[in-house]
Amino acid sequence: MPLVYEILLEIFKYVHVNGNPSSFTALLKLNRAYSDIALSVLWAGLNSLEPLLHLVPDHVIQRRSVDGGWRYTILDVPSTSDLHRFYLYSPLIWAIKLRGPSIAYDIVDGFTNILHHHRHTLSPLFPCLTHLEFSCTHDPLLAFLPNIIHSRLRMLTLPYDNPLLNRVMPCLLRVLPPIQALAYVSTSLDAQDFVKNIHLFPFLHDLTISPTLDASDLQTVMSHPCLQTLTLVISSTLPALHTSQLPKQHLLTQL
Repeated sequence: MPLVYEILLEIFKYVHVNGNPSSFTALLKLNRAYSDIALSVLWAGLNSLEPLLHLVPDHVIQRRSVDGGWRYTILDVPSTSDLHRFYLYSPLIWAIKLRGPSIAYDIVDGFTNILHHHRHTLSPLFPCLTHLEFSCTHDPLLAFLPNIIHSRLRMLTLPYDNPLLNRVMPCLLRVLPPIQALAYVSTSLDAQDFVKNIHLFPFLHDLTISPTLDASDLQTVMSHPCLQTLTLVISSTLPALHTSQLPKQHLLTQL
């Protein structure tokens, strides 16, 4: 009897995490059914968007291996047919947890061409994405958040106090994803808009924000019925927080 998909998926995940690369490569080449499962595991989580550049034809972006890494040269603007493989694999991505810029600075223009091409479509760039985590304040991908935020997103971590964050809250309020964890540290009025609409995010249980809210806004946040952890980020660029502003609630609060 063939192994059911769920069992195979767990086996492939184990091999991907604990096995050697050659073992996982063998699964990719075994047959079409196993290859599809292996590809779903391979693309499920990314810590950079550079692998997506390898889905674009060589006449658009030239790739060469240099000192164990990759260097890219932009040759042309991609057409719809050039992005066929890009759109074939992008639905496999469930989590993007960036540990630096989403893309190397020498190829930002090339990736921007891809994103600009997608901007004219109504579908999200990564339709199955549930977890998005930024670490770089000036990540070029931030400019395209309206094409990324969609109704399946559950966890969103944004860089602190970036000017582009004013695009985030209108997107969240438009699609109302079932956000469970949100890091949104901004001194803009959009943060106050979020507080006023926090009841529209009933599944939120982990929130990181700036302490620039007044006492009534903090009370609104901490009275959210599902919120378990509230983290207030204090830095030299933000106004000081007086602890007396914090309402007394049975909530784990981190400063």
